Amino acid sequence: MKPSARTGYLIMALFAVYLVMAQMPSRNPTPLPDAPQDAASIGIITRPYYAGDFKVADVTVVDINTGQAIFLGTVDLRPTLERIAAGQKHPHRNDGEVFRNAGRLLPRRPSGYYREYVVPTPGISGPGPQRLVLGTEGEVYYTFDHYDSFIRVDGE
Repeated sequence: MKPSARTGYLIMALFAVYLVMAQMPSRNPTPLPDAPQDAASIGIITRPYYAGDFKVADVTVVDINTGQAIFLGTVDLRPTLERIAAGQKHPHRNDGEVFRNAGRLLPRRPSGYYREYVVPTPGISGPGPQRLVLGTEGEVYYTFDHYDSFIRVDGE
């Protein structure tokens, strides 16, 4: 039995979709390590890591809307922590609000345990993808990719 031209076009279209999807970065949430892997010893860091003193090194911040890298380097979280400690609110509506931990990447805690705060990103007019999530017992988590991964930065 010979397949029809229509079936052939359908198979080609499905194959094209497969090829495009295979080249797209994964959106599956993956927790990142809190320290560099073995590659760090030879100077190859491929993921951000906690460098101490509320600094995260080797960060690549990507604009959610354009997919373009807009920041490469070390992020100093102290200014945001100082703003939070001073009771100052970032203009974004969710700054200081309850973080629900819907992706379950952080340890499970009762509702209201975590609060989220905007970490401003130079070059982005809105809140950008960077956030701090603070636990009521003092835990500090940083995300540079809008909740797809977290790095604990409170020294624990």
